Amino acid sequence: MKVACIYFPISSVGGIASEARAYKLAAIEAGDTFDVIRCPDSIQMKTPNIYPVPQLQRGGDTFISVDGECSHHYKHVGKTCRWLENNYDALFIIHPCPHPTKAYGQMPRWMPIYENCKLPKAVKFMDAYVSTYKWIIPALEFADHIYVNQPAYQLSLEAVGITRSVLRPKPFHAISRTPLPKNETRLTVWPNQWKDIKGIKPFMEQVPEIAKVSDIELYSNGI
Repeated sequence: MKVACIYFPISSVGGIASEARAYKLAAIEAGDTFDVIRCPDSIQMKTPNIYPVPQLQRGGDTFISVDGECSHHYKHVGKTCRWLENNYDALFIIHPCPHPTKAYGQMPRWMPIYENCKLPKAVKFMDAYVSTYKWIIPALEFADHIYVNQPAYQLSLEAVGITRSVLRPKPFHAISRTPLPKNETRLTVWPNQWKDIKGIKPFMEQVPEIAKVSDIELYSNGI
């Protein structure tokens, strides 16, 4: 299977980059193709293409490995949709959509990627609640599959009447397969950023109760 992983450029790409890398490794292991396609609102980018070799592109203070590019600018998005249909079997939208910002503008010009491209589509809520994406709800009717990384994001979708999301964390690839000795005492670990969007506030509220039955270690303070 050939999958186009659509990446709408955003200012901070760290989590998206690691998510895309994990899925790409899983696809390679399965014998599939998983191309990360940068898809900005660019009038200059007239022709979609795959690079001769992947490019490491900056997104804020981190980088993402990108295999190709296409534009969702209104003058080019029709060509982009046809190119995707002719070269891939499915779309995997690695984060739902751009945000209405001063830099991007106040119109959801990315919508034809969902609405007009005839390929099966999966969209991933990998690091935020549905309320974070101001424009996304009308687009979800065109998504064949909706994946979330954790139950809290699934609950946020159900709260607005979207009940068909599937809990599907990103594939995990161990750096080392050397077994480690099991702790003698129970240990609870917080590995995520200390951000409200990651759920740190409700976790901290439960720390006194958790501490009664388990040691606690917290990592990743900051971004």
